[in-house]
Order: sequence, then structure tokens, then C-alpha cells
Amino acid sequence: MPWKVLNNFLYDGNKKSPVPAILLKSGAPPTHIGLITQFINNGPLNFYLNKYMNNFGLFRINKEELLLFIKKCIIDYKIKKYSAFYSKRHSKDKLFDILRDKFPSYKNNDIALLADLISKSPERTKIFESLGLDIPKVKKGKKKKLKKISQKAFIVENFVIMDAR
Repeated sequence: MPWKVLNNFLYDGNKKSPVPAILLKSGAPPTHIGLITQFINNGPLNFYLNKYMNNFGLFRINKEELLLFIKKCIIDYKIKKYSAFYSKRHSKDKLFDILRDKFPSYKNNDIALLADLISKSPERTKIFESLGLDIPKVKKGKKKKLKKISQKAFIVENFVIMDAR
């Protein structure tokens, strides 16, 4: 379980503990982007990481050095283990694609949040029209009326009646 090992490593409070080998494997789950996006809820650390690490130079950093740096940041900014944020994957739809084209410098999480705000906005019809999208229609369910059937009629319709003589 690489994520459990990652959390235990990052939040053990010891700056000199070695990085576990499972985290250094090629293709191991904590990617460079995944590491810096865990701290969206922690304002000062998120601001620092966005300012200095959120660029293509991030991928040049060795994974071991990045893990040690993130661990030092967690200790310096006094981040608690259960305050880390794991963002869910966004669902891609037409609104997301249009907003991605209009705002290429925004992160996917920011665009997903913007799309969610637009879809819940009271002026969403105007926004959808200005973007050239069809307004999503809410499907209304039709209630079926239940016809009243007597018990005898129900038995006759659904069961085979045989005389046992």
C-alpha cells in the first residue's frame, strides 16, 4: 500500500528518516503533481508550493528529493496528518472542455470547481447561452398510477390454477 507508506513517511515528524523504497519505484502512485496537490486546504503551504513548484521544473526534481522537501514543508508548516486534501477526479463534459479551452492556464481542479459553480448558479442559463451550450434539461419522472386489482384477479393473472382431484 504505497499511499499508507507515503502518509506514514510524511507525517512521522523525523526530518532524517529515509524514503521507503516502495515510493521510489518507477510509476509508484505519489506523482510529482499528486504530491503538491494534496495541500490545497492548507493555505500558506499551498501558496508556497504553487509559487515555487507549480511549473515544468517540478518534473526535473528527483522524486526522493521532492519527497524529503515535502516532508520538511509539512514539519515547518505544522500540517496535521488528517488535514491533507485528496481531490476527487473531475468528470469531463462539454462545459469542462469549453472552460479548459477558454482558460488554459487553470488547473483541472480549478476548472472542475468553476464548472460546478456555473452549473449550480441561478444565472446558469445565461452563462450556458453565452458559451454556446445547450441548457441541460432536468428529466422529470412520471408517476405511474397503480391500478387496484383484487386478490382473486391477481392470482388468476399470475398463477396457473390446477384442480387437484
